[in-house]
Formats: sequence, structure tokens, C-alpha cells
Amino acid sequence: MKKTILTISAFVLLASCTHKYTPVSSSMINITDYNIGDTGALKTGEACRITVFGFSAADTSTSIIDAMKEGEITKIKMVDRKTTIAPFYYKYCMVVHGL
Repeated sequence: MKKTILTISAFVLLASCTHKYTPVSSSMINITDYNIGDTGALKTGEACRITVFGFSAADTSTSIIDAMKEGEITKIKMVDRKTTIAPFYYKYCMVVHGL
């Protein structure tokens, strides 16, 4: 019984640390090389997924399209991602800036 509880506990701890990352673009791009115009006029939209103890809601999405809809953006200028990691908690957001 004790071994079963330890195995389940280890599984839960390890499951909360898993992460699949698919890059949107190359990390070698320097955004300061491009003229993106007046950044004060940019709108921002986020699409986030929150995972607690390795479980997340099935209806959440981190797609660029959902972030555009949330921010009412029709023309993309820049795409970024934001990650927050804490014990048993993980938040991944796709952030879209545009007009």
C-alpha cells in the first residue's frame, strides 16, 4: 500500500512538470531590426492554458487565432509567448500584438 501511494505521488509530481513546446518562429530573430511602427497604438490579445497538478481544462486553447479574437486584432505585428511556472502550477500564454 505504501509503495502504491509513493508511486502515485511520484507520478503526480512528474506529470505536473511536463511540457511540450513547439516554437512559433526562430528565436534568432531580433525584433529591434524591424520597424513595427507606433507601439502605443498596438492592441494585445492573449490565449492562455493553465495547468494545475498536470490537469488543464479541455476547452482552453493557446492558438494565435484565439489570441487575435480576444484582442480584436485583424493585422498581426508581433507574436510572443509567456510562461509562468510554480510548483503544481503552469500557465502558458500566446500573446499577439497588432492592429
